[in-house]
Amino acid sequence: MRRIDKAPVYLPNTILSDTAVTNLSEMTFRRINWIVGVEYRRTVDQLKQIRDGIEACMVDNEDFVNPEEATTFVCVDSFNDSSVDFLVYCFTRTIVWGEWLRIKEQLFLEIMHIVDEADASFAFPSQSLYLESLPVADRPEPFVPI
Repeated sequence: MRRIDKAPVYLPNTILSDTAVTNLSEMTFRRINWIVGVEYRRTVDQLKQIRDGIEACMVDNEDFVNPEEATTFVCVDSFNDSSVDFLVYCFTRTIVWGEWLRIKEQLFLEIMHIVDEADASFAFPSQSLYLESLPVADRPEPFVPI
């Protein structure tokens, strides 16, 4: 057997007989499975625009497998701590790693364009701090070391 980097791997027959072996050269498609998070302050219409744009990008591109042939999802998936998350799950027609990376990069850049066109932004981990009240004094309270 050889690893994906062509390095030979020698296994005793006992291991081969008790283990599933994956032959990557026999794949029919290569998968993309992403979570894409956008900021919470987006409207429902903006979320739908992003979802529909990403889906159209994949369906209209011959590099991607049609939903009738393999599972394809683009959907608002979850409420995360800092984002509303989309699940982007699809397959490319190529199994060649370099071609797959190129297609994946094109999809990434297209998603960036779609999010920008929807006047939305990608989310990043953040926290909001809400203050009930502020001190009424004109100057800050002095720090007194203990």
